Amino acid sequence: MRKMKIIPEGVRHALNEAVHIPKSRMKVWLKNKCDALDHKQRFRVVAVAFTVFMLTTLYIFGNACYRIGKGDAAKYRIEHIKPLDIPQNVKSDNLTPIADEL
Repeated sequence: MRKMKIIPEGVRHALNEAVHIPKSRMKVWLKNKCDALDHKQRFRVVAVAFTVFMLTTLYIFGNACYRIGKGDAAKYRIEHIKPLDIPQNVKSDNLTPIADEL
């Protein structure tokens, strides 16, 4: 069975040159930089990244709680579902019998 080529060869080559090659180069560069760090420096980098992540997460969560408490949600009114007015003894052309006719 022959493989179908969805992406033309020229586009595939341009994509490889523009994205994949620089991405692999950055991976190698970053790996070399991380390997060059000693244990304490690596711990500091991880601790700083974790701290930035946690502060960002707490800010987003706190901001959401603040907006809820501020009353932005008060403009939405909750309405409950009301029962439908269904007539009880209406004859129809259905094949199912009405309870009074049984």
